[in-house]
Amino acid sequence: MASRFVDYLNTRGTYAVGNLNSWEMEQINQGALVSETNGIENFTMVELFFEHEDPTDTSTPVVRKCKKLTDVTKPQYLIASIERRVFENDNILGLMQEELSDFYNAKGEQAAIYHVPVGKRIQVSKFALCAETGSEVTAIVNGMGAYFDATLGKFVIVDLTKAPTNYTNSSKKFVVVANGDEIATLCGQQLVGLEAIS
Repeated sequence: MASRFVDYLNTRGTYAVGNLNSWEMEQINQGALVSETNGIENFTMVELFFEHEDPTDTSTPVVRKCKKLTDVTKPQYLIASIERRVFENDNILGLMQEELSDFYNAKGEQAAIYHVPVGKRIQVSKFALCAETGSEVTAIVNGMGAYFDATLGKFVIVDLTKAPTNYTNSSKKFVVVANGDEIATLCGQQLVGLEAIS
């Protein structure tokens, strides 16, 4: 007979994972509250704004919040909160050890937000090859460009010789520095290494 508990144990998370590859990555002081109802995955780009902690109650303090990127021309920041695992070292409940791909930033949580300056590197699992007509990419090669697509919610890999308008207009551009066999998978997800160039 099936049970929800067994279903839970057999379900592997598919949330985005990644790595910060630079010790000097600039963290935004005190981060930002997540405003999205369904939360935000780690290692995706967000935009910041200020609003009352409870938007329906103007007596609550005004705080910094983050939401999913809505426009590539806006200033972009990386959300990359530290994962706190439950039962990580518990031998009895070892079956419940959480994977990094089980984590996301829920609405109302204080998330860690980073500015990714030029020359700093990240590794991300949430990426796609450009499929825009006239700018299609069929394979990743180091030296290609990348930007975070607000509609797809993914980093899009582009050929710089035929880059789409969204890449050209993006306030935050990257170059591919590691892919395929050059970089390990994380929680079964392929990563791509990106270096900020703007």
